[in-house]
Amino acid sequence: MKLFVGTSGWVYDWNPDGIEWYVRESGFNAIELNMSFYSFPREENVEEWSKKAHELRWSVKVHRSITHIRKLNEKALPTWKRFLERFKDLEESIDFYLFQLPPSLTFNEKVVKRIELFSATCEKIAIEPRHLSWFTMEALNILKDKGVYVVTPDSPLFEGLPSMGVINIKGIVYVRMHGRLTWYNYGYMDEELYEVADRIVEAKPVKAYVFFNNNHDMLGDGRRLIEIFQEKYGTGLA
Repeated sequence: MKLFVGTSGWVYDWNPDGIEWYVRESGFNAIELNMSFYSFPREENVEEWSKKAHELRWSVKVHRSITHIRKLNEKALPTWKRFLERFKDLEESIDFYLFQLPPSLTFNEKVVKRIELFSATCEKIAIEPRHLSWFTMEALNILKDKGVYVVTPDSPLFEGLPSMGVINIKGIVYVRMHGRLTWYNYGYMDEELYEVADRIVEAKPVKAYVFFNNNHDMLGDGRRLIEIFQEKYGTGLA
C-alpha cells in the first residue's frame, strides 16, 4: 500500500512560512487545496505551486459555485471547465478534484445524473457527501459505476468513520479527518488514530490518502498517524 498524508490547506498557526515550509518541514507528501472552494486562485499562484510543491500529491477542492450554488447542474459545466483550465500548470501533481457536496444534496437519481455529467469530463473526481443517504452499498456501487472516487469522512456525521468502514473505490481510499465530537476543532486520541489506520488496512487499498481537516491539531495528528502506520504495519509514506 502506498500511503499519502497531508492537511486541508497550509495557512495555519503551525506553519511559519507557507507552502515552502510545508514541503520542507511538515513531513507530509500530499496536500489538499482548500482555498479554491472560496475563490479561483490566480494563475501566478498555480504556477508558483507547480514550481515549489510539484513533488506533493494534490487534491483540489472544487469551487462552491459548482457544488453549492448550482449544485452540479448543467449551468455549472462552463465554470467547471474554467476551473480545470486554471490548474493546467499543476495538473501532473493533481490526483483528485474534490467535490464536497452540500448537506442538502441527498442521494437520488437526479443528483447521480448530475455527477455523471462531470465524471464524463474528468477521471480524477472524488465526491464527499455530507448526507447520510449516500452511505449505503446501493449508492456507493452506483458512484463506483460512474467512475468517481468516494471520500470516507471521519466526522461528527458518524462520530467517527461510517459503519461500513473505509470506502475502497478502484483500489483507492480517501479519508478526510474532520474531528469526531465536533467539526474542525478537535484533537484525535491515539486510539482513534489506531482505529483509522486499522480500518484503512482492512480495506486493502493500493493507495491510501488521508487528509486532516482539524485545524490546530492537524500537524501533530498527521505526523502521529504516519508513526502508527510505520510502527504497526511497517508502512511509510510513498
